[in-house]
Amino acid sequence: MLSVGGGRSAVCRAVIATSIVWLLIDVVILFYYLDPSSTSQQDDNRILTRGQRRIDGADALHLAAPRHESNVDAIRNKPEKAVEQVFPVDKETANQLRKLMETQAFGPGYYGQGGTGVTVPEDKKDIKEKRFLENQFNVVASEMISINRTLPDYRSEACRTTGNSLKTEGLPTTSIIIVFHNEAWTTLLRTLHSVINRSPRHLLEEIILVDDKSDRDYLVKPLDAYIKKFPPTIFSRCHFPMHLTASTRNLPFEIVEHEYLDPSSLGAAAAGSSTVSSFRVPVHLVHLEDRSGLIRARLTGSGMAKGKILLFLDAHVEVTDGWLEPLVTRVAEDRKRVVAPIIDVISDDTFEYVTASETTWGGFNWHLNFRWYAVPKRELNRRGADRSMPIQTPTIAGGLFAIDKQFFYDIGSYDEGMQVWGGENLEISFRVWMCGGSLEIHPCSRVGHVFRKQTPYTFPGGTAKVIHHNAARTAEVWMDEYKAFFYKMVPAARNVEAGDVTERKKLRETLQCKSFKWYLENIYPEAPLPADFKSLGAIVNRFTEKCIDTNGKKDGQSPGLQGCHGSGGNQAWSLTGKGEIRSDDLCLSSGHVYQIGSELKLERCSVSKINIKHVFEFDETVGSLVHKKTGKCVTGADQRVTLDECGVGRKDQLWQLEGYQNSH
Repeated sequence: MLSVGGGRSAVCRAVIATSIVWLLIDVVILFYYLDPSSTSQQDDNRILTRGQRRIDGADALHLAAPRHESNVDAIRNKPEKAVEQVFPVDKETANQLRKLMETQAFGPGYYGQGGTGVTVPEDKKDIKEKRFLENQFNVVASEMISINRTLPDYRSEACRTTGNSLKTEGLPTTSIIIVFHNEAWTTLLRTLHSVINRSPRHLLEEIILVDDKSDRDYLVKPLDAYIKKFPPTIFSRCHFPMHLTASTRNLPFEIVEHEYLDPSSLGAAAAGSSTVSSFRVPVHLVHLEDRSGLIRARLTGSGMAKGKILLFLDAHVEVTDGWLEPLVTRVAEDRKRVVAPIIDVISDDTFEYVTASETTWGGFNWHLNFRWYAVPKRELNRRGADRSMPIQTPTIAGGLFAIDKQFFYDIGSYDEGMQVWGGENLEISFRVWMCGGSLEIHPCSRVGHVFRKQTPYTFPGGTAKVIHHNAARTAEVWMDEYKAFFYKMVPAARNVEAGDVTERKKLRETLQCKSFKWYLENIYPEAPLPADFKSLGAIVNRFTEKCIDTNGKKDGQSPGLQGCHGSGGNQAWSLTGKGEIRSDDLCLSSGHVYQIGSELKLERCSVSKINIKHVFEFDETVGSLVHKKTGKCVTGADQRVTLDECGVGRKDQLWQLEGYQNSH
């Protein structure tokens, strides 16, 4: 039996030995990329075994101390000709690839292991801030983290138990489609590697990378060179596959195809045998010659896909253990089911992996912006105590989801009239539910995503114009009379050309899709858009001829009276069938403490049970708005909106509700 001291000594020796081994492997990898004397096939197998090694959570126990210095200091002075001899590329491309490889780590002996965040050293703070603008996240921090960094198993115990019992043999294969435009080198590679490292090989048909006309040099020839050297089998072709749809066949692009090996799928005896070919993951890299936008780029990828299931991912994600199996299983059980993972947060500053709540779902507001909300009680009750049961969600975020390929095309794939990015997630969400499908978020599938505070990309004609164009197309085709809520809240959208939506409306008719009212009543009764409403528009005080205005205030603050401008926005209100006076998800309220003459407050509208503080009655004949709980009248004076004793003939208590109909 070992003594305590002896045990500690053994552990220390093991840690030191492991660290030295990984350091040597890193040096070998980089010599491999830069040393022309190595044979191609041997090098390919070596880099695959090293670069594509599955890293288990247990490896975190044997990590070397984090370090800042480059892992290729020893070969920085190697002649440039060495790179040129290894890669059949021009000198400029070889130099670019050399610089990229100098800061690239593959093993676990680096910062960020176990999903932890990193802090950029003080002497690199200036370069950090400068390069943050490149992608609107901390590129320097990302470069400090291994391409194959370890992540814990974030699943709940219920999900781990369920995952272990899943029967995945015989499930349809999946084509993973990743669109990128000017993506950072390390986040793109980390996305690719994490998918291969943590996905069962028999479920992967292929990975399709679609480059939406990046103008950063490293994403063209250097990326091709890196990928071409990485796999053991390489082939290229430059033509249009016959299985592309008509809409994508006329897009000019170059296709570079490769196959990656997932050594984690191999036994030790099979590592060098002829059976290796059956474990290769085909990776197709597509360079679009014109900027097409996310929607059309995804259509290019889906048109190429051979898998029965399409799985769309963003280019700055990290998948976790057991992420793929639940998605594929649910889609395979019902081909009209669209399933998204829980989207965890990877910090845009430190790259710390932060888990998201298992009880949030997707919704939207009057602006037709996607929003995360707490799952309501009715859905929690439906799921019961089973934490592994999927959540039926009204909408999905859109960046990450799995869908049966045939169903994707049966219900109209994407609206090709939409531009660049934005709004496509709500459009497909409405369409799936209204046309016979369903949407789920699976709590047993977790994918980390780098959430940015703003997009680093430019939009032709401006961001607002593109977003309004896409949202208007969604409203015109799918929202029926409820599109008025969007136009009242975003009047500028009326001035944006939505384009011809004839074909999309015809699609809806052909599929015999349900009404948007059905969607609100049956799928999303908690929506900020009330299924039943009596008025929509301005609330005008007849005495002052001013309108109730949110003044841009938030929850807990007071609205006011402002001159009526007739443009909606902050002056757009709806009196619902339940008596709420809503502006998006804010309701007029008496507030927590009521006194005569106290100002009305804005409060978050109740999601399920109506809050009596939010209920008003409108007497169209008199023009009064009476607060049901207090029995007091809404009063307007100067720039304040208050509750006061009701008085016969008080002009400051007379109101006009735009578009009022007693039965709507």
